[in-house]
Amino acid sequence: MTDDDDRFEFSADQDQPPTDDGAVTTPTSPAPYSIVVSTTFHPAFAFRDLLPDAIFLSSDALYFFVHRAHLLASSTNNFAYLFVQQLSFPNSSTTPPVFLVSEHSALMDVVLHAIYGMSCAELNPSLSTLLDAISALDAYGTLHRVLTPSSPLCLLILTEAPRDPLQVYAVAARHRLDHLAVAVSAKLHSIQLADVPAAAALAMGPIYLKRLFLLHYRRVEYLKLLLNTAPETHVETLACGFVQQTDLQTAWSLATGSLMWDARPDLSIGRLRWTLASLLDKLECEQCKTALSIKIRQMVLNWCEAKATI
Repeated sequence: MTDDDDRFEFSADQDQPPTDDGAVTTPTSPAPYSIVVSTTFHPAFAFRDLLPDAIFLSSDALYFFVHRAHLLASSTNNFAYLFVQQLSFPNSSTTPPVFLVSEHSALMDVVLHAIYGMSCAELNPSLSTLLDAISALDAYGTLHRVLTPSSPLCLLILTEAPRDPLQVYAVAARHRLDHLAVAVSAKLHSIQLADVPAAAALAMGPIYLKRLFLLHYRRVEYLKLLLNTAPETHVETLACGFVQQTDLQTAWSLATGSLMWDARPDLSIGRLRWTLASLLDKLECEQCKTALSIKIRQMVLNWCEAKATI
């Protein structure tokens, strides 16, 4: 294997035509050829002190050297029975058998990194490749053993999820990855449920679609509950009696009414605080201002603590 192009070279002797006297000439040097090998899963890649005993050939002709025992131990379906058939290979007596895989090299790289518990972040895979890896891992019977909440692949998917959280949620739901669906649902507060594409709705299925609807509904209802509770009144004084405190209640109702009219599950803390704090300038009573400030702080805290996931 050369350092500059990551190619593993095999030499092969080509048959020579006989000479006029019937003798076969022996070439002075074999005719070399090269194959492209994964920079991570190469012939010297040792796992638990064992060298690879199988080779995967991707659809775009990249070779991956792997360990059959580990792949089979990670799978619930004998790794989709991939090891039943193998390709012939030059120098087969010393070279591990080769198995064709339908995945392209970028996808297979992510799949194998996941199975071996290695991070593939340095490969900078696209979100679509990461999601395709979920389907591939499922096909090989390794998904639920490999993609745990703390696995490198799961953490990387969550890092990339803001690019298309609905797609991540749909894929997680389709493969019953509840921990991933729950985690990414926190990024779905701003989507318009009426605009969810039919393909995404079909992919996630009725159960997870309902859970997403309930998340939005319950957040909106909780927000309305918070807004319906006015600040506490204080003991009447000469400067601030019943009439003045009624004015505070009225102002509160007007301010919260605008928020309730457009109540959304993704209402920002900034808008909530700014809308309610605008009432402070309209008050002259220091006790009323204190009560309003306490109420605003409590509301902001409660909204921050509102359930954010399915």
